[in-house]
Amino acid sequence: MPAQRTNTISVAGQVDMNSEAILIHTSHPSHGEFPHWSSRSRTLRAIVICLASLLGFLAILFIAAFLYVQLLFNCSTIVNPRSNSRREWSDFKEQPFAVGFDLTAGYGTAAIAFKNGTIVNIARVEGTPEYNDVLARLSLKSAAHSTPPYYDCQTEWADLGRQWSRYLRKRVGLPASSDVAALVGVLSKLKELTNTFLGSQGPLELAFATIPNLPALYLEDLVDASEHVQFQLLTLPWYIYRSGDQAEWPVSEINTASAGNFGMDQLSAKDFQVPMDKLPPRNIQVPLLGDRRGGGSNRNRSDDLAPKKPWSENMLSVLITNTALTAHVTPLYWAPNFYAASGIVNFSLGLSSLHPTISDLGSHNQSNPSYWSEVRLALREALDSYFSRGHKLGRVVSYGEGAHNEMFDNVLKEEVLAAQYSSEPEQRPQFWSLDPVFAAARGAAIFARFCSTLERPEGCLPDLTPQRQGW
Repeated sequence: MPAQRTNTISVAGQVDMNSEAILIHTSHPSHGEFPHWSSRSRTLRAIVICLASLLGFLAILFIAAFLYVQLLFNCSTIVNPRSNSRREWSDFKEQPFAVGFDLTAGYGTAAIAFKNGTIVNIARVEGTPEYNDVLARLSLKSAAHSTPPYYDCQTEWADLGRQWSRYLRKRVGLPASSDVAALVGVLSKLKELTNTFLGSQGPLELAFATIPNLPALYLEDLVDASEHVQFQLLTLPWYIYRSGDQAEWPVSEINTASAGNFGMDQLSAKDFQVPMDKLPPRNIQVPLLGDRRGGGSNRNRSDDLAPKKPWSENMLSVLITNTALTAHVTPLYWAPNFYAASGIVNFSLGLSSLHPTISDLGSHNQSNPSYWSEVRLALREALDSYFSRGHKLGRVVSYGEGAHNEMFDNVLKEEVLAAQYSSEPEQRPQFWSLDPVFAAARGAAIFARFCSTLERPEGCLPDLTPQRQGW
């Protein structure tokens, strides 16, 4: 009996299993359409994925094209810290004076031009060793680098890291660079002494700064130095001074020393629609015939004398200090205008190379013939540097603390006159050297006054916003 029960159970188990098998088997027909619908769903899903991928690709392509166009026209402007940093002229109050600073080789000077025509020499500050070393290094073409505004987008992108480094230094209260720090050392003292002189009329908010014509000292360096010292730097508008890619350069002593010597050329000023009564007054303090030389008087009033118009627009601009000698030939139609210049910058030919002490600066000592030979060669190189312009000069302007050194003055005249194509008296160049230590600062103050007379004075506020070539 037990065995039979077991068999019965086995049979029953088999029946159950068969029934289950039948059930499982018969369950498939109820879902007989599933394979067909699954294939269609997969197809639809694949189509949706393809369309989404295509739309995503097109969106990425559109964004890339948009960014390319933006970069094509704006380069890295959107991420450049120089963007949108320019102030407005209305941000500053009108003041009855205009300030000019000159950061020259070895020292800095300050002058103020008042509305009544008075120009006052304010101060001279000696440069530190760091200051002199920086100017000497920036006189080398090998020290040149990219700077805003830029020539092209590639140049701007390559300079982006340097710009952010300068920006972050400024954010923590430091000068933008070590070069700027050296300029700040002299500039801050000049500002302090100027504000002391101004007293209740100050403090100054705007000032025009000028430098020697150096290949690696840029407008952004003066802008950052002025910002650190807390005043707004002025420059000349691009449509008057220099345009296009050259907007990166500051106004040099070539222009400011010219203005400090023979003022503004009113005959050319009308081309820029500047009212004659708004031009800075002339600053002539010596007779007009013969050599134009003046001493270091601290203040003077303009007069009605006008400088005799030279026979040629070609000019030789010469800076001589204890620290350096620079000489550049340039066509100068109007003191604020700059077209091009060519010449030499030599920080080993300052008068300190000749005289052991500054007290010997006015000496007639000729104990170093090799020095004067090098000076002559440097002047000849400058005179030959700009095609034939140096041989057809209308003016020679010398300035700096050594300009009235008698030996240098003689050497300069000898070399200039010997290089001229014509010996006719009417084609003899005029020699100018008024107030040589302060000439460039006085010219800078004249330009600062000139800016306030323009119909659009905001053009005198430097604009370093990155722009495309040919703006």
